[in-house]
Amino acid sequence: MRTTAAQFKYFQGRVKHWAAKYGLHNVRVYAVMEPVPDDEEENDETIAWALYDVENSIAKIGLSPMLEDGTSLPTIDRSALHEVWEVMLWPMRELLQARGYSFEQVNAQVHDIIRRVENAQFGF
Repeated sequence: MRTTAAQFKYFQGRVKHWAAKYGLHNVRVYAVMEPVPDDEEENDETIAWALYDVENSIAKIGLSPMLEDGTSLPTIDRSALHEVWEVMLWPMRELLQARGYSFEQVNAQVHDIIRRVENAQFGF
């Protein structure tokens, strides 16, 4: 199913909300409706993604233009929160990878932190 304008508008609002709540005031955060970029990790359940240019403090958080039928607003909200935290943890990710930790090791820890935030915010 194609992502509706209402779903994208909701996603934009939730990205803005979570970025403000968690203090991303020094980062220009843009919500876009685009497929997952080629260089980003993707699986069949990916509905949102993030890219962050740390040097220029610009983050792009994307929502898939082809959401599955029945994708709920709470799922979109959780995805917006998840991607905001991806941006927040991005500098830590880069530092750890520069110190020799593998992408997989860092990604596991980043997602453990994000799951804890999601569970604290939304419950299990």
